[in-house]
This record gives sequence, structure tokens and C-alpha cells, in this order.
Amino acid sequence: MSISEPLVLPLPTTVSVSAVVNHGQGVVYAARLLGRRCRIFLPSNPNPMKLSKIRLLGAEVSVGGSDGDDAKALAKEFCTGIDALFVDDGEDKFVIEGAATVGLQIGSALDRIDMVFVPMGGGVLAAGTALGVKIEHPGARVIGVQPSQAPSMFESFIAKSAVTRPVRTEIESLAQGVPARLTLETVLRHIDDIVLASDDELFSGAKTLALAAHLLVEPGAAAGLIGLSRLGSRLPRNARVVLVLSGANLDSRNFDRLAASTVLETAADVGREIDGMAGGLG
Repeated sequence: MSISEPLVLPLPTTVSVSAVVNHGQGVVYAARLLGRRCRIFLPSNPNPMKLSKIRLLGAEVSVGGSDGDDAKALAKEFCTGIDALFVDDGEDKFVIEGAATVGLQIGSALDRIDMVFVPMGGGVLAAGTALGVKIEHPGARVIGVQPSQAPSMFESFIAKSAVTRPVRTEIESLAQGVPARLTLETVLRHIDDIVLASDDELFSGAKTLALAAHLLVEPGAAAGLIGLSRLGSRLPRNARVVLVLSGANLDSRNFDRLAASTVLETAADVGREIDGMAGGLG
């Protein structure tokens, strides 16, 4: 159930959500607008930047569990037997439709799209983006990019059914091991392919975007660039490619590792393409 849906029903006193991804910040904001308490459940050792933003928005925070799936279980348990609503991004059609607005904005801004690369953890953003893009550009191919050390959606996509895998990635924004049923159905319907990226590659991608394109993003948000480096050689020279850069929660730990990472060999090309796009849109 979506936090917005109960507007026509009695509102719960508390909204609960597990927030391994940026979804949590949006829920906190919405709960504040509706005048409801919000408790966010984060895995152990959370991103300090994300934690501070969530608290700044007024949420109560509980930390526990090794990954986002553990945090989700704790959030569900918290809601049991009390007047609270658990917002599950992976099983909520309204949240997926919200993510589709990303694709709609991309689709309406461009007259042609050949390929879109989207970071993928639990798959909500990628599935929604694909749904939205293909309303305006049904021939566009949308590719999800997932950490190789948390490949549950990648393997589920191949198997055409849910496959659970352990989470060993350090990319917390994309750390999901249990595919949600509704999200997987949407992924299978609208995503064209999924590729894997190592943690080292994702850090290198973030450093490349910082140096070559002057864009500071967290490592998970750079996943699309790694996807492009994998599949770019298959595209015609004049192909219109979109990268979704989905977060900038870069804490000091990740910043140090990013600084020590290597730059992708395509760095110069990235800079030229971004500069060209900025000039065209300006």
C-alpha cells in the first residue's frame, strides 16, 4: 500500500519503512506533509549522510540487521498489532508508478532514445523507469545494472522467477538479496537486459563521472556508466543513450575509496558526451 492511498481512508498514526535505498527519504517527507510519525529501519552501519538526512526530516530511526532485507523484516514486525502502515517499495504499484515519472520525464525531453541504463538493487527504479520511457519510446531498450556481489534480480531475470542470493556488495544503495514479486513481474515485462558490475567498477565509474563530467554521485548511481562501457561497442556511433544517475549520498568512507579508485578508460569520451548534452539542453 502506498502512503498516498490512505488519503481516502483513515490514516495510520505511524508510517514504517525499511530504507536501504533513497525511498526512505521520500517516505519521511510524505509522512511529514501528512502529519504522521515515521520510523525508518536501516541496516547496521548505515550511510551516515543518508542517516543524517532522514533524521533531519524528522523520522525516528531504528538500525539493525545485516542488509536491507533484514531491515524490511524488522519494519514489518514493528507494524504488527499497532496502528502503523508498512510501505514496501517493492510490492507497491504506486511506488513503482512514482519511479515511472523518471522515465516519463526522460521520454518527454528527448525526441529519440536508443538505450537507457539504470542502477538496479531491488529493481523498483529500473522497472519504473522502463515503464515510463516506453510510453513515449516503445522501441527504446532499458538496461538494469546490478552489483555482481548482490545479483538476485540479475539471476531472477534469467530464470524468469525469483532467485534469492546473499548480499556481499559494499554498495549499500543497491544491496538487495530477495526480489519482490511485483517488482520482478514489472522487470520481466519492461526491462530488456541486466548486466553486472563489480564494486571496484562502480567506484571507478563514480570517480570518472566526478573528474570527466564534474558530477559527484555515490558509487551505486554510477552503475549506468558501467553498463554503457559493457554494451557501448554494440551501439551505432550516433546512438542516443541515457544514464540515470540516481543518488549523491557520498559519505567520507566512500569518498576515500572513490579517490583511490582508477578512472575508466572511457573518461575522455564521457566528458565530451556530457558536455555536448549540456550544451544541447541549455
